[in-house]
Amino acid sequence: MSRKPRSNAWHASIKPKHSMNNRYKLSKKIFARYDGYLDRGEGPRWLADPGVAEMVRREIHNLHPQTYHLIAYCIMPNHVHLLIDLQNIPAPQPLRPGQHYTALSHAIRLLKGRTGHLGRQMVSGSGAFWQHESYDHVVRDAQEFIRIVKYILNNPVKAGLVADWQEYPLFFIAEEWANL
Repeated sequence: MSRKPRSNAWHASIKPKHSMNNRYKLSKKIFARYDGYLDRGEGPRWLADPGVAEMVRREIHNLHPQTYHLIAYCIMPNHVHLLIDLQNIPAPQPLRPGQHYTALSHAIRLLKGRTGHLGRQMVSGSGAFWQHESYDHVVRDAQEFIRIVKYILNNPVKAGLVADWQEYPLFFIAEEWANL
């Protein structure tokens, strides 16, 4: 008897009958499990290479402010946390009839496309540089915004890379949010 992969079982457990609050709680559980996997340093660690990490940092900044407004990021050895504001950013025009992009899907496609292509060349690899999926989340209120910014900045501490987030070289916080 074959078993479905665990991630599919989690996603299958999110049914239309669940309330939005229950769906939100369940998606946070899924994220927490995956986040633990990343914090243990599992998966490809291409971003531990200073040249690759710098290329990703540069491309994140290159898309600001035309594609998004950059608020915060942290480039970890095996993943990136990115907080962007898409308010007042129009959705791009489709390249072909029938296509539709949101400002978020467009931003992620641009960022992953640019960095994935360059990253594969830098690590002399083939195949996917980034995972196909991205965990995206809509920030619902000011309290959640503050929690997410702190989470992003403290991720290297949580992963045991530094004792204080300000010691970590691969983070950014927009000046207007630096005093949270």
